[in-house]
Amino acid sequence: MHQRKEKGERSSQNPVEAVLNLLPVLETADYQYAGNVMNMICEGLNENKDSKVLNGIVDYYITADSHRIIDILVRSKEPHDKHLFDKILDLMKNENYRYKAVQLLMNLVYRQPPWLHKIATHRILNLLINLLKNDQNAPTLMCGLLTLTSLLSIIPGQFIPFLNDTFEIFTRIASWGGKKPGKYKCN
Repeated sequence: MHQRKEKGERSSQNPVEAVLNLLPVLETADYQYAGNVMNMICEGLNENKDSKVLNGIVDYYITADSHRIIDILVRSKEPHDKHLFDKILDLMKNENYRYKAVQLLMNLVYRQPPWLHKIATHRILNLLINLLKNDQNAPTLMCGLLTLTSLLSIIPGQFIPFLNDTFEIFTRIASWGGKKPGKYKCN
C-alpha cells in the first residue's frame, strides 16, 4: 500500500522533487525497503541528466551524513560524474563544508566507481592538492591524505603530473614532528 502511494505521489510531483523526497526514507531500519527506495532514487537520478537531483543528493549527504547516499552516488552514470566532482569542488571551497566534502570524496575514491579515473582531468584534484599544501585542519588533512594515497595506486599513470606536489605535501606533513603542539586545528 505504501509503495503505491509513493508511485502516485511521484507522478504528481516534478521528477526532481520526487527523487529528493525519497531521501529521508533511506534511513529506515528495513534494509529491503531502503534498498528498493535506493533503486528508485538511482533510476530517478540516471533518468534525469540535470545536476539538480545530484546536487540535492549531495546536500542531503552533507546534512544527514547518510552512507547509503554514497551507494547511490557510486552507481551514478554520465554526466553525473562531472556534476558530482563539480559539487564536491564547490563544497571544498567553503571552509564550513570542506571536511564533509573531502570525506565524501574519500569515500567515493575508496569505493572506486568506474568513472573515478576522470578525477585526474578535473579541477577537484588540483584543489585537493592545494588544500593539502595549505590547510591547517587536521581531520581534513587526514581525509585528504587518505584520498591522495588511494588515488596514487588507483590512477598511477595519470598521477605523474602531480608527483612533485605530492612529495611537497608529504614533506610538509613530515615536518609536523618538529613543530610546537597546538599549531594545527583539530575541529
